[in-house]
Amino acid sequence: MTRLGEHYDFAIPVPPTFLRNIPGTSLLGSSVAMARAEYDVTAFSDAGALALGLPVPEGLFQAAQRRRAEYTAGRYCARAAMSRFRDATGQPFPVPGPSEDAPAWPMGLVGSISHARGQATAVVAPSDKVLSLGVDIERIMTPELTRDIEVYVCPSERQNLPTSLRYRALYVTAIFSAKESLLKCLYPLVGQRFWFDAATVMLLRDMSGKPREFRAYLTHDIPPFRKGWSARGLIRCDNGFVLSAMALKQADLEKAND
Repeated sequence: MTRLGEHYDFAIPVPPTFLRNIPGTSLLGSSVAMARAEYDVTAFSDAGALALGLPVPEGLFQAAQRRRAEYTAGRYCARAAMSRFRDATGQPFPVPGPSEDAPAWPMGLVGSISHARGQATAVVAPSDKVLSLGVDIERIMTPELTRDIEVYVCPSERQNLPTSLRYRALYVTAIFSAKESLLKCLYPLVGQRFWFDAATVMLLRDMSGKPREFRAYLTHDIPPFRKGWSARGLIRCDNGFVLSAMALKQADLEKAND
């Protein structure tokens, strides 16, 4: 398998009124390709999606414009990230289609897709390098939404929240996003969904006080992972959004029963 680099200032043509690439570097390092884009729901059209080579699937024909735009933006990012790799014959991998549970990635790749109110992102890696991936993007919550979501924050997480309303919203958003990344990362390995109280999250901050890293701890068994098992993820905060991501390798699965 060929890997073509980690920088995601990708150059796939896009209609300027619907999508705009966001250049940057992969949050998870050189073995994981990442793509990110802004999208405008009001500028979306099925014809524009078709021009991108990403026709809206039949199952979404009756969906709201917002849902069709989210789907197209997410698959656009997935294709951009997947373009870093080639299959055994040197051909590009096919973009995963729709699924009720999670995108069905082609054999040889693992990945994750997320979108949130105007931005989408995807991470992809070879399955011989990475066991599973989880990514989540969230717009930083309003103070009102922060108060609503904070009800679901675990006591150990709540006691470490900043008192500043601005940073409190950022941290609650980061906790929510980190747990979404954990859920997406574990789902292919455990085959079941779980609620946010299944894990607690500890955030580490950078010099400016923004979250930059997290460690998630399971609060009960989710076979084959046992209570107390933990995994590390990374966080990026910019332009009103929180982006979180984590990658699990075979060694993480092997320590699940330790």
